[in-house]
Amino acid sequence: MKKIRILNNLPPLLLVAMVLSMTACEKTEKCTFCNVENPLTDLEWLKKTVAEMTESAEHCSVSKCIYQTDKQGFIISFCDNCPDNMVSLTDCTGNTLCNIGGYAGLQDTVYKIKNETIEIIFKNY
Repeated sequence: MKKIRILNNLPPLLLVAMVLSMTACEKTEKCTFCNVENPLTDLEWLKKTVAEMTESAEHCSVSKCIYQTDKQGFIISFCDNCPDNMVSLTDCTGNTLCNIGGYAGLQDTVYKIKNETIEIIFKNY
């Protein structure tokens, strides 16, 4: 009879063990963007850009985004409050891929930035 009771209790115990193991994994996993934990401090070029923005009188921002389906990058804006603001799409190494906006109204047609992936990670205002 005791063996039957152990077997009856086994499924809930397994369920609890599975739940605990899943939550432990989530806590130990590290989220990365551009292969670093914190792009603002771990990417030297972005760290310098943010330092420049911090000193600027203009409203500046950095957003992370996904472009071309699965590539990670950044949208750099040195003047969020300017009427004809031009932003730059940069890759993880700091190379400017294209400029968007400005007086000419340049549009991103090649890189296909996914709007739902844009997330502001720094602004100086």
